Amino acid sequence: MPALGMTIGEIIASTANNKRAIDALTGVVLGTDAPLLHRADAGDTSVQAAYSVDTSSVEDKVLVAIRAAGKAGTTQDALLEALPWITYPTLTARFSALLRKGLIIDTGDRVLGKSGRKQRVIRATEECRD
Repeated sequence: MPALGMTIGEIIASTANNKRAIDALTGVVLGTDAPLLHRADAGDTSVQAAYSVDTSSVEDKVLVAIRAAGKAGTTQDALLEALPWITYPTLTARFSALLRKGLIIDTGDRVLGKSGRKQRVIRATEECRD
């Protein structure tokens, strides 16, 4: 854990996580670079938090769970139950990253979630090829 009084540059150097995962099925690099996880004018604690998150590992686990749902697809609620250690904000951020990378799609279907609001049904891109 970086000490109090460190500069942002020192935080970046001391907490940079260079781990990258590559999706075995598609060859796509998983994870989001830390500078994209915080604002340019963010304070030192936000920068430290951004550099401490292992987004590659989380993205991989979310993608595996989405693929496990098969052609039927899945929802946020179902994934939060399947991966209880992942928080809602972390999960929705991984949806965005996986959508951007073309690894998952929004099927256009909607189902009522636990909150009473509609949730999108998503599935892995390779499940849509038939």
